[in-house]
Amino acid sequence: MRAVSDSIAIKLGVAAALLLLAVIAATSLVRMNRFADGAQWVNHTHEVIEGLDAVLMAITDAEAGQRGFLLTADESYLAPYHASRAALTAKIERAKKLGHLLTCIKIASRPFG
Repeated sequence: MRAVSDSIAIKLGVAAALLLLAVIAATSLVRMNRFADGAQWVNHTHEVIEGLDAVLMAITDAEAGQRGFLLTADESYLAPYHASRAALTAKIERAKKLGHLLTCIKIASRPFG
């Protein structure tokens, strides 16, 4: 009789260990997915910041060229102004797309109900 109860205890112990291992694996998988989502948001945030920095730099360059021209009346100072104005539209559109992407993700991740 004792051998039978020892055999059942061993089987229950192994089953409990396997169950615990399965719970740990499932929890780890969920945590890794959350971490990956967080990492994607961090990368997106850096892209948005870089896009806005590019817009700010283009505006600053245009302003500096305009200021140089207004102070000296030398049209060579308008070269950075014109270059920045030409690049500014594309940079603003890129920043808008990044912001629009963020809005779409927020809307898509809302719970229904």
